[in-house]
Amino acid sequence: MMTKKDFQQFVSDWTKQADLRLRGLLIGEDEKGQPLAIGYDGETVYLKSSDDEKRFSRNAPIKTTFVAGVPNGKLTFSVDGQIEPITLQKIQTGRVYDLTQALDPKPIYKASYDGSQALQSSVYFDPEHAELIDELRYEMQTGQISQHDYDSLNPMLPKAGK
Repeated sequence: MMTKKDFQQFVSDWTKQADLRLRGLLIGEDEKGQPLAIGYDGETVYLKSSDDEKRFSRNAPIKTTFVAGVPNGKLTFSVDGQIEPITLQKIQTGRVYDLTQALDPKPIYKASYDGSQALQSSVYFDPEHAELIDELRYEMQTGQISQHDYDSLNPMLPKAGK
């Protein structure tokens, strides 16, 4: 059985030999404790173990589930109708969330302000604006817009005096 360091070198040699330009790569262990790598480039997803290699189109029905980030990250990966779900665990190399979003994008904004939750602010009662408000909040929290821009662009806040 290969050590983690040996497997990382094995994967590095494999990508150079196959002339792959991977956009994302995770290296960890499968359920049996065997080293496993999942990577992708523009059109193909690769599963590489020490004795096997599988390739899938990025257009295939890929399902991923982010469980935990590095170190000791965990990811569930499957391709409907082609392979059973694989759990990649003890991930030490790569960005789990980025690979998950690249292969199986999920919406970030999931709030729905319908007034059914206790103590929910009456400002957010209009569900038409929930996604926009979440996007604005996210942009403000990540520094893309200022508090003033958030207040100006938010359709649910009063604009008295403007």
